[in-house]
Amino acid sequence: MQIAGLVLLVWLLARERFLLAGLTLGLLVAFKPNVASVALTLGGGWLVSRQVHKLARVVVGALDGAALAVALSSWFFGSARCWSDWLEQLGRLMQEGAWDDVNFALPRVLREVAGLGQLAWLGWRAPLAFFGVLWVRRATLSRAVMVLHAGAPLSARRFDVFLMGVGATLPLLTSELAWYHYFVGVLPLCLYLLRPAGELDGPPPSLSSRLACVAALIAVSLEAPRMLFDLSQEAHMALVAAGAVLAMGLACHVLWRLESATRSPGPR
Repeated sequence: MQIAGLVLLVWLLARERFLLAGLTLGLLVAFKPNVASVALTLGGGWLVSRQVHKLARVVVGALDGAALAVALSSWFFGSARCWSDWLEQLGRLMQEGAWDDVNFALPRVLREVAGLGQLAWLGWRAPLAFFGVLWVRRATLSRAVMVLHAGAPLSARRFDVFLMGVGATLPLLTSELAWYHYFVGVLPLCLYLLRPAGELDGPPPSLSSRLACVAALIAVSLEAPRMLFDLSQEAHMALVAAGAVLAMGLACHVLWRLESATRSPGPR
């Protein structure tokens, strides 16, 4: 349902129905709080690329969506207290679920599988790295024609798909709780980077990027690694977390190439 909601969000953004897109986003965040990272990446990307009008309309819609979610749920349960009870249960779930065998979150993998508890905070470097690169490349993003690859224009809708994919991947690296089915969130970003020749705007990604995406998808898949290799539970957890890290690294690499791509001469 989360992926379906994100697909609806991108569909509405592509058709410039920003208020409805914001409404959808607000409802999604109320339904699945980890979708808040999608809101942050979209908002950050629009801000640095100076799509302020779009950002403002989506924010208005998102506030309406959040208010609607609170009103409907409060009416259904007879009181707004259901939200405070839910937040209390959420905190308990984060603590208890962190020890679940199917919790593949990067901080847990670093702490319990790799024995690097002192480096568990590294997961938070992922959003810091992405937003840092986003800020460094803000001048490029703010130009009338944005690019991801040499001489290839990147329309606003393609940029939205990219940002949504990044936002769906970030919680897997930062949260203390990421059950194995959460890693389906890597799929949108990898699908963007694996787009075939002739799709979207400009030439497709390089062969090395494609191979890295395939490796990330295999790593985060639930059964493929165990079918290919005789993996222990700990090794499987480490492989899944590594797949998410690889996908995030590819996203940062895409942004880092913006400047060189902009300076490359286009087709004559």
